[in-house]
Amino acid sequence: IQEVNAAASGGSIGFSGVTSITGSSLPKISKPVVIEGALAGGGRVELKGGSSEDNHFTLVITGGSSTLTGLSLPLGVMLKTGGQNVVSDCFFGTDVTGTIARLGNGLLIEDSADNMVLGNLLSGISTFHTSGALAIRGPFATGNVVKGNFIGTDPTGTTLLSNGTNSAGIFIKDASDNVIGGTDDGDANVIVSGTGIVIN
Repeated sequence: IQEVNAAASGGSIGFSGVTSITGSSLPKISKPVVIEGALAGGGRVELKGGSSEDNHFTLVITGGSSTLTGLSLPLGVMLKTGGQNVVSDCFFGTDVTGTIARLGNGLLIEDSADNMVLGNLLSGISTFHTSGALAIRGPFATGNVVKGNFIGTDPTGTTLLSNGTNSAGIFIKDASDNVIGGTDDGDANVIVSGTGIVIN
């Protein structure tokens, strides 16, 4: 992360020979980055621990134009300010199999625009610092698209792996012009979590 932040145009982070990394006080990511957690032969890398920006989340991304894919992130991610990020095929709140709850956090999009959230699992989450497994907050959080995610289930979408009952599956506050779902095959989100969708 330090090398990415020091580079003029950001960079990429990959993994080889590891399946789990526990760290604390990770620096926020202030430049565009691609983080690919899918492992050869299947599986994904699990990142555990809090960031120095906000220890409720493992990664805090402010640089925008970043891509996260194939990761297990039980403590969650914050996308803050910088937009046009893509988060796909990641597991939030679970282990690397998506079947065991880690009781962490989900995904928070805060004052960040034009992000794509596609085909993720947000389940087994009990620490709702965001008021939802997926939260979109702030007047600058516009143009975000949320499609094909499983919220409150296992990766198949057929078995419950519930989130906390007092918060929403998707929580939208003070944000406008965001899209949840769509009309094409695979656009629908499966939401079995708390109060479903809350728009505040």
